[in-house]
Amino acid sequence: MTNSTTVNMPLVSVCILTFNHENYIHRAIDSVLNQSYCNIEIIIVDNNSSDRTVENIKKSFSSELNDKRIALHQLCVNTFPSHGINFGLTRAKGQYICLLSGDDSFMHDKVERQLEVMTGLGLSNLFTWAHVMNDSDNIINNSCLEAVFNKKYSSKDIKEYFVREGNMLCASSGMFSRDIFEIYGDFDERLIQLQDFDLWLKIIANEDINLLAEKLTNYRKRKDKGNLSLILSDERIVRTEFEQTVSGRYISNFDCDTLSSALNTSCCEKNKHSVLIDYYVKKGRLSLAMGVLLSQYDSLGERIEFPSESYQSYFNSYSKVNFFNKKPRYMKKRRGKSLIKFIRRLFSNS
Repeated sequence: MTNSTTVNMPLVSVCILTFNHENYIHRAIDSVLNQSYCNIEIIIVDNNSSDRTVENIKKSFSSELNDKRIALHQLCVNTFPSHGINFGLTRAKGQYICLLSGDDSFMHDKVERQLEVMTGLGLSNLFTWAHVMNDSDNIINNSCLEAVFNKKYSSKDIKEYFVREGNMLCASSGMFSRDIFEIYGDFDERLIQLQDFDLWLKIIANEDINLLAEKLTNYRKRKDKGNLSLILSDERIVRTEFEQTVSGRYISNFDCDTLSSALNTSCCEKNKHSVLIDYYVKKGRLSLAMGVLLSQYDSLGERIEFPSESYQSYFNSYSKVNFFNKKPRYMKKRRGKSLIKFIRRLFSNS
């Protein structure tokens, strides 16, 4: 995609992660090849697909593979999304980087518009609004996902939404300066549900995350329900709960003004952990409350100077909040035995 007119144009790397996308990958790649901006490299990482995804790529884009317009990397085992994305990032040469799932696609001028805004305003990142489409590339009107993706959020709004609700950014819409990954690290390869939200939290705790109110990305809601983040299953729910605890640690790094505004209460450095924990407990979001508690645990360190207000706050939280939503064993009915008899039996068997 490089010619004499691209000499002074920054290189944009588009990293496409694909897994069993034989029905969609052609459209994803075409949407990048047909961009109005021309100085682009395409890095495709196939995460050990078991269908005809790789065959379709090789058959349909043989000339682009031969002239290095497309670099195809085939992983010998499925590594889940985070490692696959990171594998592509390590091979990206561009000054700017876009992420694309193999079942999503770009509008014709996505890269050009984002680059124009980013370079004009000196931004390190920029997300866009998104169309929600079906398997036939038809736009799904009035989709609940569109209602999440497509609002005019300022960076402050995004930050507060992250605190109250969670993620509202379409990962395939993001463009980043390459140094953002050098500053905040790549995607956490231990996570497979919320790895994108985990990274967004690290970024926005330190600088703005920006959203362009233009529908430049096409997010596919698949008929086979193959979107990993949308699968309704016990496994997905358990993974999400655990990963909310992991990523929730970063919310307590937000500035107190943001937390005060998001929670509609007064926050300061001394009380922000307890305020956040109280908020999430009242909302029934115990996994996030646990994440904030772990952040408070880390901030204390192993050695504590007593008396300590911060330790008292931490002690109060983990002593009084039933994070596991279970009755302690000694509170369960023991078939008519009194609590005293039950305790005596415990000690007599010890």
